[in-house]
Amino acid sequence: MRRFELQHLDAALVLGLRDLGEADRLVFLYARERGRFNAVARSSRRPASRLAGHLQLFAKVALELVPTRSLDIITAARTLELRPSLAAGRRFEAASRVIDLLRRATGEEDPDPELFALADRALALIDRRDRVDRQLWQFELTALQRLGLGPVLHDCALCNRELDAADLWFDPQAGGTICGRCARSPLATPLSARTLKALRFLQRAAPDEADRLSIDAGVGQQITHLLDRFLQTAVGAGRRGPGADNL
Repeated sequence: MRRFELQHLDAALVLGLRDLGEADRLVFLYARERGRFNAVARSSRRPASRLAGHLQLFAKVALELVPTRSLDIITAARTLELRPSLAAGRRFEAASRVIDLLRRATGEEDPDPELFALADRALALIDRRDRVDRQLWQFELTALQRLGLGPVLHDCALCNRELDAADLWFDPQAGGTICGRCARSPLATPLSARTLKALRFLQRAAPDEADRLSIDAGVGQQITHLLDRFLQTAVGAGRRGPGADNL
């Protein structure tokens, strides 16, 4: 039986906000110790609210909550990091992709501190670095890998044969790279050796190493296209906006 005692969370990401009633707000969260859950910030839309300034989209916050039989009530919030640069433009689009993956690919109340750390670091890098798309690509690849949904990139996903660098294909329904002999599906897309090399690097690199990747615009566009299609198949994530800037 659940005990209705004050709960302290030392780090949570704000995944979304929705108006509730006349003055309340429903807050979508992903916490390091608790995973994904929703809570209510009562009266947070009133001018005198002490919560409103802390509960901002993409922010990292510490929380106090009172559990109830339905939704928990947020009684206090403290800002750990606000990330104001994520409010608009390409940074907003990329940050939205990060939280969309968390909302679609994780179960409620299923904590994963390592996944939390990946998302938190990705939002921080998207907020601060210029090459926004690289930070997003790396998060998507490493997060999918952490969730057990990552694309196969080192052999054929269908027959397990070694890949031929001169005849590379990518099929999201097959699970990643496939060889020429298996490329019969209309969803299979030719894959350049340079793009495959970049994907492999991003999948295994440390969270702040994406800027080391040296690619041209063509490779960047192919990475964006392939990851969009793979995410749509794996978790139903929406497509990003057209183009890819700051490659």
